[in-house]
Amino acid sequence: MWGGIKHARDYSHHFREWSSSKPLENLRKALFREPRPWYLGFQIDKFNHAIDERTSEKLMRWCTSIVSLESNSTRRKEAYHNSHELFALMMNRKKLSDATLAQFFSLCEVGGDVTSAYQWIRLMVDQRREQASLSSDSHVEVPSSQQPYQLWHYVWLLRIVMRSPNDDVVGEMVQAVREVYETIFSPPSEIGVEGEDLGGEETSSDRSVVEHMVCDNFDEALLQRELFALARKLAPRIQDAELRSWCFRAESSLMISDEVAAATSTEVRSAMKLQHWVFPQLDAQIAPHEENAEISKKTENKAFYQSPPTIENPYLIDSLLSPQFLEKLMSASTSFDVKGVGFWIQAFLEDIAAEKAKISSADQHTKKRQHTPTSTNPIPVWRDYRNPSHHEFRKMIIEDQGVPAELYHYLIVALSQTSPRMAVLTKSKMSARGMRTLDLTRAVLIAACKDSFDDQKALLLEQQTDFAKRVQLDIDFETPKVVEVYWKFEYHEFLHLRNGVKKMQDFYVLLMDALNVPDVQRLIAATSDTLIHEEELVAVDEEARDAVYCTLRKRRGAVEVEDALDIITEHCPMLDLALINSFPHFKEYTLADNDEIATTVDELSRRLFSSSSQPRDVYLMDSSFIETSERFFTASNQTGRERAIVIPWFCLKHLVETVDGVGEQCMDAEMGKIQKHERNVAIQRLQQISTMLLQQRAPGYVGPKFIVLHFSECLLAQSISRADFPSLSPETSDDDLMSSILLLLSTISTRTSVSTGEVLLCSDDPQLVEQVTNEETSTIASCLRQVTVLSTPPVEEADGMETQSSAQAVNMVNSVACDFVPNLGDDIVRIPRKDG
Repeated sequence: MWGGIKHARDYSHHFREWSSSKPLENLRKALFREPRPWYLGFQIDKFNHAIDERTSEKLMRWCTSIVSLESNSTRRKEAYHNSHELFALMMNRKKLSDATLAQFFSLCEVGGDVTSAYQWIRLMVDQRREQASLSSDSHVEVPSSQQPYQLWHYVWLLRIVMRSPNDDVVGEMVQAVREVYETIFSPPSEIGVEGEDLGGEETSSDRSVVEHMVCDNFDEALLQRELFALARKLAPRIQDAELRSWCFRAESSLMISDEVAAATSTEVRSAMKLQHWVFPQLDAQIAPHEENAEISKKTENKAFYQSPPTIENPYLIDSLLSPQFLEKLMSASTSFDVKGVGFWIQAFLEDIAAEKAKISSADQHTKKRQHTPTSTNPIPVWRDYRNPSHHEFRKMIIEDQGVPAELYHYLIVALSQTSPRMAVLTKSKMSARGMRTLDLTRAVLIAACKDSFDDQKALLLEQQTDFAKRVQLDIDFETPKVVEVYWKFEYHEFLHLRNGVKKMQDFYVLLMDALNVPDVQRLIAATSDTLIHEEELVAVDEEARDAVYCTLRKRRGAVEVEDALDIITEHCPMLDLALINSFPHFKEYTLADNDEIATTVDELSRRLFSSSSQPRDVYLMDSSFIETSERFFTASNQTGRERAIVIPWFCLKHLVETVDGVGEQCMDAEMGKIQKHERNVAIQRLQQISTMLLQQRAPGYVGPKFIVLHFSECLLAQSISRADFPSLSPETSDDDLMSSILLLLSTISTRTSVSTGEVLLCSDDPQLVEQVTNEETSTIASCLRQVTVLSTPPVEEADGMETQSSAQAVNMVNSVACDFVPNLGDDIVRIPRKDG
């Protein structure tokens, strides 16, 4: 399975010898060459073994983990579909526990598969209704856990909806959840109707206060809190104003006890029936800052678990160590307390020594594996002492009785500031013992060795070599290395790969954030096989170019932005054009002879407005509007004024990402049709824009002027201070950056000495339109009153087309896949403003 010719192997004797009384991990180890948990499930069923609830739950968890770890899109889809078939088999065999269903919902969350999750929930409702009807005829009371409607199902549904790229699906599903909540879970006296279906008619949409269900226990209250927290997060993506308002009102009117408010994400997952997981990030989708929020709050440690990790806070994900033990290690290492780290390493060694002695004792089967508090170590070392899978992963550590690379990482972090030379020597001792150095450990060392360029260069070369080998392994062999080591219970290698960078760009960003861009550029150039000047690096090295862009994009405020522009001007002057030239159809893109990239507001003013002898309307294009239709670009000039079509460079980047499928995680079959259409549209738009940029240079050209707003020019908009606009984050959000650019253009147009026309935003993004026009909810909207917002109207449904409510069907193929026809005439909708 790992490469070469795959021979058919006979595993029948392993399945014959296995029984449900034995750990499923035994089969997994026997079939170490077959990282296919669905195969285990099919064969167990084939050999007529009983599949109990714990076995089915474990198989589904392993399926979810394999799908999450698989990087190849084709193999990932195959694994996902096979996992679905296994779940259907379990359903037919009546081996579907709540925990197994929760694992299936987790699989749908990983795949962003709203359709499958929704359909299975509907099937569960129908089946349990039928069972409840039979029970009522027999005068048998149905337990609460077997009632047709379960609140935790709908919490999962909203979690899965969070992964959907389609805003129309978001609105439909939130409406469906609202209807079932108000019909089934809210007090009947407030609803006035019997809930017969998800599609029950809404009778309380006009209420200003949302009536909530009375929770019977802690788990119900926790699920209720989570449901409306998710609804609030989804609210900005909902186009229906009343439904969006309901999401905000529902959460704000919820009475939450202190106990529920303080609940950890682990308790939330337990209420959602997700249990027995091994790795918090891989298996339970728990962000590190969520898992450790309560611990950090108690110890007053803030920002330990940022996302993603940095050199200042170099935490590791998917550790087997307990959150309490990790917090102690992090606290000591980030405060550079070497003795403190040493204390906890010693506590770790004592714990694994005690566990090894307990395992090898004669009465090992009668003793429960658990932590025994001591005076030196009152907290547990491991996350779970009883889970068989957890034990298999840490088995090698217990047998070796040594300090693993994970603990060396925290020791090196502590040494990095107090004694960089000792940190480097510690790393050398690790290598001499055959231990792998984690990528994050190496980044910390490079940052610590800022006084030794040779050490930095050697460490970076080592990182580049290590990364290249990992990439080549995944190319040469059928199964990704991380999947192999996960299936084989090889914890050391698994932790190394899980915490490894996916691209060298990510490693460079770590260094640039901690050091500075020019120094890291020189370091990268020094490790290159060919002679490269620092100024040319961004033009020839894609990873370095993207790292510089990502680092400088984080700048905010006048001082930071000015410093970033100075870096671009002095050390990477080719950055702006290199970013555009990296896009398909833009390799030949250059500036016109009379054009130049603006690095000040005055230069930008001249570029957009002052070059014209007539008033000029400036249309700022959003990628959502560009994707809608090309006719806008060829529309006739109806205002009698010149027009400038301004396209920020990151809108082109969005189109390229759509074409490449960057970040595509959706396994929803219906969404796949939409994504295929969007890719075709995006490649057409890139071709059209590139052609138009060239055509406007031809003699006698008559039409709008097309202007690409380069990275440096967009960076100017990030000069707005946090004090003036605390709710905006243009350094991280493209929507906020678009609003900031709009504010900059509006300011320029009112202050320039040249007579100007209108400034217009062209966008079909409801969140961006809301932010620019609604003064009730947006702080920047009041500053943009002179700006006109244009959007394309939704396409009306064809006559005679039968419509279905969101409760009866998920209409995935919506207006996103339709070809709107926007132009400068009556087809364009001018969005009205909402005054505060």
